[in-house]
Amino acid sequence: MMTSMTGFGAGHAGSRAGAADVEVRSVNGRYLDVRVNLPRELASLEGEVRERVKARMTRGQVTVQVAVTPARNAEAYVLDEGVLARAAAQLKRAARVADVPADITMDTLLRIPGVLRSQEPVVNAPALGALVCTALERALAKLVTARQREGAALTRDMLKRAKHVAREFERVARAAPRVAARVKRRFAERMREVAKACGTEFDPVRMVMEGGLAVDRVDITEEVTRARSHIQQLEAILKGKESAGRRIDFLLQELFREATTAGNKANCAEIAKHVVTIKEELEKMREQAQNIE
Repeated sequence: MMTSMTGFGAGHAGSRAGAADVEVRSVNGRYLDVRVNLPRELASLEGEVRERVKARMTRGQVTVQVAVTPARNAEAYVLDEGVLARAAAQLKRAARVADVPADITMDTLLRIPGVLRSQEPVVNAPALGALVCTALERALAKLVTARQREGAALTRDMLKRAKHVAREFERVARAAPRVAARVKRRFAERMREVAKACGTEFDPVRMVMEGGLAVDRVDITEEVTRARSHIQQLEAILKGKESAGRRIDFLLQELFREATTAGNKANCAEIAKHVVTIKEELEKMREQAQNIE
């Protein structure tokens, strides 16, 4: 099955140790390039994350974004009794100085900075690491599914275009004999004109030989034959179970070369029209092939 190199997947995992959220994005790339963004306390996991990604895909630029939320202590805040007492005393003293009632409430005291201190979350690195791996596998599964779905769409479109290219090459093949006959006829006419201008008789044997050489120069049988073979290989790869972006790109380049050579050799407006259509389709397929793993 053809697989695209573009996709996105997200995974979540949680336990008493906290929670982990992983996002994995991939875009096309010539080789597999894995970029991992981990929290500092889990930096040692980078190697394992890379290996898990490599086990799932072979090409593309893959970015792994990891976020963890450690579990908080049972008591998220701690009351600093010393700060509380000093704050209450200072408020009472301020009321006496200002000669106003000391209307002090607990809500007022708790709003004073330092009275309540937030406790740091409990960081259980091994447990969080296990959560990251679980979330990563879930994200990768979704990413692979997305890449396969897009790959299937690309395959359908490329098969359709490959059939169009095949039809155009067959039209080129059918036009080739007419081109050869036209070249042979024009060559004979030109030989007669030259002989007449020179006042001599032309040699029929020499004319056949030279005419044959002229026809050989416009013969595109080999190009069409190779193109048919390339198209058969291309369709077999697209219908196969393995993703082979590089092989597809190579075959498309070969088809482009055969089309160019056929157009140049034939030097015919009818064939040139088909060659232009072939190249347009091949160029669209090459753009799509850049995104196949």
